[in-house]
Amino acid sequence: MNLLHLFTTKKNSMKKFVAVGLVMCSIIVFSSCKKTTICTFTDSETGVVTTDTVKTGEMLHEEAVNQHTKNGWVCQ
Repeated sequence: MNLLHLFTTKKNSMKKFVAVGLVMCSIIVFSSCKKTTICTFTDSETGVVTTDTVKTGEMLHEEAVNQHTKNGWVCQ
């Protein structure tokens, strides 16, 4: 079945509804994906290990991990 044909016939209104719904759901699901990275920091004076979970959207994730690394954290 041709995709253009799907959207040009009046008989296929249910198929249009389902197709548009699937596209919208896909956009919502993939846009809300978050990455998680665990970063640790060991205080050289006290020996205390601090752990932080960096959980951000994909666009900000790399920036957040880079900022932790610049501040002496080890991220995995």
